[in-house]
Parts: sequence; structure tokens; C-alpha cells
Amino acid sequence: MPPVLVAVPDAAWVAVVTLLVLQAGFLVPPLGYAIVMSRRVLPEPPTLAALARALAPQLVAQALVLAILVAWPACVHWGDDAATQAAPTLGEDEVERLMQATPRATPPP
Repeated sequence: MPPVLVAVPDAAWVAVVTLLVLQAGFLVPPLGYAIVMSRRVLPEPPTLAALARALAPQLVAQALVLAILVAWPACVHWGDDAATQAAPTLGEDEVERLMQATPRATPPP
């Protein structure tokens, strides 16, 4: 990840793309972790073709989202304005007062 973050200036976009790729890898037969674990507990594991047919809609949807993110990287930030407006802006004095008012955790005896 560090080399990618150095090459691409948008860390949020890199994080979203990475999570989508990791999620797809979790489901891709025959070596996806979820597939291996579920096949292990079933009395008769499904065939690879049946697995591929069952997972195809999910993987196609993920590939479509990934393609959209690659084509329009700015879509990762579409909700940023709303999140920024919803967050209160506190001055340094207010932050310090809140920090002082927060009870401190005491170590166990």
C-alpha cells in the first residue's frame, strides 16, 4: 500500500479500491477464504460451476463499482460536503475543556 499511496495522491480512493479488491478476493472460487471455509463445513460441497453461477451477480456488481471508481475517482468524495457540514467546528479552548471533562480510565488494580 505505501508505494500506491505515494503514486496516487487520493488516499480515500486508494482505500475504497483496496477494500473492493479484497472483498472480491474473499469470494472468488476456488481459493477465496469464504469459499474454502463454507465448502469445508458442507456435507457435499457444491461444484465449482455451481459456485461460480451463485457468486456471479455479486462479483459482477463489485466489478461494476470498481470500474466506476476507476473511471470517476472523484465519486469517492461525493458525500464529503455533507459530512463536513454536519461536523461541529470547535475552537481550541472548547476542545481542551472537553478533554479535561472526559473521565480518565484508571488502570486495573
